[in-house]
Amino acid sequence: MICILLQCISQSAYADLARAEGMLKISGLDWTVIRATMLTNEPGNGVAKDWAAR
Repeated sequence: MICILLQCISQSAYADLARAEGMLKISGLDWTVIRATMLTNEPGNGVAKDWAAR
């Protein structure tokens, strides 16, 4: 039951992300999408990793 619920939530979230990116693409704005891929309960340390640069 929990798996089904999580699957529904993640599908909905992905659809929202895709719709938002689509709106950005047609906006004519210069944009960059940044997503937090791993959140923790630890205090911030001011460091961000650029995985694309590797």
